[in-house]
Amino acid sequence: MAESASPLKHFVLAKKTITAIFDQLLEFVTEGSHFVEATYKNPELDRVATEDDLIEIQRYKNKLSIIGEVLSRRHMKVAFFGRTSSGKSSVINAMLWDKVLPSGIGHTTNCFLSVEGTDGDKAYLMTEGSDEKKNVKIVMERISTDVTTELDSWIDKFCLDADVFVLVANSESTLMNTEKQFFHKVNERLSKPNIFILNNRWDASASEPEYMEDVRRQHMERCLHFLVEELKVVDPLEARSRIFFVSAKEVLSARKHKAQGMPEGGGALAEGFQARLQEFQNFEQIFEECISQSAVKTKFEQHTIRAKQILETVKNIMDSINVAAAEKRVYSIEEREDQIDRLDFIRNQMNLLTLDVKKKIREVTEEVANKVSCAMTDEICRLSVLVDEFCSEFHPTPSVLKVYKNELNKHIEDGMGRNLADRCTNEVNASMLQSQQEIIENLKPLLPAGIQNKLHTLIPCKKFDLSYDLNCHKLCSDFQEDIVFHFSLGWCSLVHRFLGPTNAQRVLLGLSDPIF
Repeated sequence: MAESASPLKHFVLAKKTITAIFDQLLEFVTEGSHFVEATYKNPELDRVATEDDLIEIQRYKNKLSIIGEVLSRRHMKVAFFGRTSSGKSSVINAMLWDKVLPSGIGHTTNCFLSVEGTDGDKAYLMTEGSDEKKNVKIVMERISTDVTTELDSWIDKFCLDADVFVLVANSESTLMNTEKQFFHKVNERLSKPNIFILNNRWDASASEPEYMEDVRRQHMERCLHFLVEELKVVDPLEARSRIFFVSAKEVLSARKHKAQGMPEGGGALAEGFQARLQEFQNFEQIFEECISQSAVKTKFEQHTIRAKQILETVKNIMDSINVAAAEKRVYSIEEREDQIDRLDFIRNQMNLLTLDVKKKIREVTEEVANKVSCAMTDEICRLSVLVDEFCSEFHPTPSVLKVYKNELNKHIEDGMGRNLADRCTNEVNASMLQSQQEIIENLKPLLPAGIQNKLHTLIPCKKFDLSYDLNCHKLCSDFQEDIVFHFSLGWCSLVHRFLGPTNAQRVLLGLSDPIF
């Protein structure tokens, strides 16, 4: 057969293509997972992406990663599984036409064995812990089900990437729950694994030919029920081509004889050997077709279907996020428009309120000025009372007089300040408090409801400490006092009094005639 038409060549090309596709899918889902995580953790995007969306897409990312690892292998793997002494090693030896693995009485496998093809001239046997060599095909022998309880960890470590599973059952007994449990766990982790069931040691039925067909029918029914009803990995018609009744020990013996140039049927073989040999050869033929010619379908189809399901789910997650984001966008646009309208309204109201506040400030200022002016006028009229209350030593000398004037100014300033404070402070504070309350009431409708009730605590009422700076010293700085004694009945005083200052000056200087 030409290389281009080789099933394995077709498998390699298909594997290369699907591996590249799954790499792209994993990259896409990983990017989507990061996007969903960032969206979920963003407090401003509340309810756009949920925690369930994040958990689900991360789970699918992990599944794609596992499938990608399975596809990235450069060989195919077959896992043999069965109870102790069911003949797993004998089946492998029969398929290899030589006694590669220890088998027979006194030989029980107690670990995973890996039989691999190699490009070298020297064959080798690899056990767990050995370095992996370049190979084309791997045949894994599974340790017996009744030897270990570490099924989960061993399935994850050795069997997740197996292409075909072969259950080697002892035809002298029925399928056990331990054997079924293993494949149930495999079926949970893989998408419809390829399973063959070999009812080994079927040569024992030759000793009781009258029960052979009944036993065969009973085994067939139970195996069919297991594959079709319990695992649901194949349909009833295909399941019949996955169940075989063989004797691996007989096949190995016959093939060793043939390899040595002796007849296949030589030696002590039970009746019906040729039929059992033919069935074993049928198993090998179907097995070869499954792992090579049908590898693309059996290996990639379920992964492809699973990938489509994952992508559909991821698409639904992204669609739901897209819908939620679109709704959030519409809501945000509407909210933004409402906020813009409210902002314009508040700005207009604030402008009006500012004008009103300025007007109130002017009114309060004028009111305070009027009140203080009236009170100041009254206090000036009562200034003599403050002067009379001043008591200090007086002396006409300039130094003492200056001190006296300063103390008098201070006394008048303090006294008038106290009187003005007593008369005006309460009224001014009341007027300012009333104005402040009016401003607060006008401001309330512009604030959020939650702030309106707290406004009085945010803007507490304050009493102003009013001070009146009269600065009497500056007001009296140009005052020149006349403390010289003047005799009121003297000649000059009388002239000034009767003639006035101008005529009196002329008469006193002799510039005009006296009037008698």
